[in-house]
Amino acid sequence: MLSLVLFAYDPIAVWTLVVAVATLAVAIAAAWATFHYGRKAPTQDDLRRVEQHTSHLPNVRTGIDSVAAQMKRQEEADTAEARARLVSISVTGEAEVNEPLPVWLSVLPAEARLTRIELLSELRNSLGTMQCDPDKETPPRFVAMIPTAKLSIWRSAGTAATNEITRQVLRVWISVDERSKDAYREMGVTLTQHSEYIDEGNGRRVKRTYRIQGSV
Repeated sequence: MLSLVLFAYDPIAVWTLVVAVATLAVAIAAAWATFHYGRKAPTQDDLRRVEQHTSHLPNVRTGIDSVAAQMKRQEEADTAEARARLVSISVTGEAEVNEPLPVWLSVLPAEARLTRIELLSELRNSLGTMQCDPDKETPPRFVAMIPTAKLSIWRSAGTAATNEITRQVLRVWISVDERSKDAYREMGVTLTQHSEYIDEGNGRRVKRTYRIQGSV
């Protein structure tokens, strides 16, 4: 009777009260589920049970759809990462210190496609990203070019093994299929500064090169 009287004088207040009560009921149900199931992540069955009991609440249904979509994206990302871990990668390359460094990447299985490499510091900060292009002459191989300025910064962020050798972290991005997002593998590589004398028409000069090598 009281609700009818309130509705006659202030219908907005009544509907606000109804929504508040419904929201409280949903919150109590969610709290009970958290207590009952502990910290276990919701499953598709959990979402379906919640949907059956809250289908009359549009906002709750929207939230359920959002969680379901997020779970699907996470499952796809996990699958892509698992498949990326099965890809074997080896890296080689050499260039003079004042030239861009070509990074040649060989992969197995042959159908794996590399999209880019990322130079990382020891703290996993990104220092630059370079596109991978397929090597048409010797597949399955890809090549990426590291500019001299980026190479110098990356080398400074590595761990010195000797005066000539540093250990670096390289992230290689892999496209496992056209529907999934790219996944990656991280690998340790060595960057070696090599010096040698070479004969030229005007005499001899010191040739300094960088060599990169690694596999995962």
